[in-house]
Amino acid sequence: MTGSQTLADLYLRLSDFRADDADSFPAREAGLRARAADYGWAVHRVITENDVAEDGSRKPASAYKRQRVTGPDGRPLMRYGRPVYRVLRPGWQQVLTDLGTGAATAVLAEDLDRVARDPRDIEDLIDAVAACGGHARSLSGSLMLTDGGGSDQLAMARVMCTMAAKASADTSRRVASSRERLAGQSYQGGRRPFGYQHDPDAPDGAKTLVVVEAEAGVIREAAADILDRGISLKAVARGLRDRRVPTVTGTAWTASTLRDVLSKAAVAGLASYKGELRPAPWPAILDRDVWERLTGLFDSRKTGTSPEPRWLLSGYATCGPCGARPPERCCCG
Repeated sequence: MTGSQTLADLYLRLSDFRADDADSFPAREAGLRARAADYGWAVHRVITENDVAEDGSRKPASAYKRQRVTGPDGRPLMRYGRPVYRVLRPGWQQVLTDLGTGAATAVLAEDLDRVARDPRDIEDLIDAVAACGGHARSLSGSLMLTDGGGSDQLAMARVMCTMAAKASADTSRRVASSRERLAGQSYQGGRRPFGYQHDPDAPDGAKTLVVVEAEAGVIREAAADILDRGISLKAVARGLRDRRVPTVTGTAWTASTLRDVLSKAAVAGLASYKGELRPAPWPAILDRDVWERLTGLFDSRKTGTSPEPRWLLSGYATCGPCGARPPERCCCG
């Protein structure tokens, strides 16, 4: 293109959330800015995908899964009688809008597979670049569209996107196979559950967790408050906030957060895979019976039903000396 200086959107996206990625954005942005300067492009804006959530916590790339697409009328978009599913990335949609409206006339990313792994996504980019007669490039050289894209460049972009889609599908299949093989034998990864931390000495293929005693005490106390003392989830969560007990992510305790912590199979020394519970290689914080009582209570509240009592006259009879009602603990033990 000739004339005024090219304005470029710089697009950053995490493909996976690893510890070494946590603070890598500044350096990666600097690399994009340096390449844009080499091209003589001015930076219109930097768009970062998968950086942080609204509450300030880190957001993994897996937060962007295929979702059902709705039309302008709010109804599901259909094709051949079936709902349409796409990976909806707000940041990438901003890039396409900038190109389509001419607010920017170039986009620069680190690699093509950071931009598109779905052939539909690459077609969206091709249309947007053609609309403004602009450019799309990557640091790796896997994406190169100039002045709207020539026929050879368009063909190569489509081929590279197809290869990226296949590589992603192959990786997904291998990961799923590994998870199934190691279910119950190794921790599947991700953010640590409250009450545990990753065992740094565990070998690959046998990852496990070790108990954080201070957090485990919080879990046991909360379970006793809810099951034995009849204290609500909201009240227990409020008490944790008042005591400034930190969560794993550093956000404030809520009834929902507390329920999620207590409902995790991990706290009962179990691993869950596709709805199946298996003994896990880490110690339990709660006895399985206690955990099942908690999850049963939570499920009954969601459905509006009452759990079947395990004790005769449960909820009616009281202990004479202390007034406790089964299943509450009483002075009789």
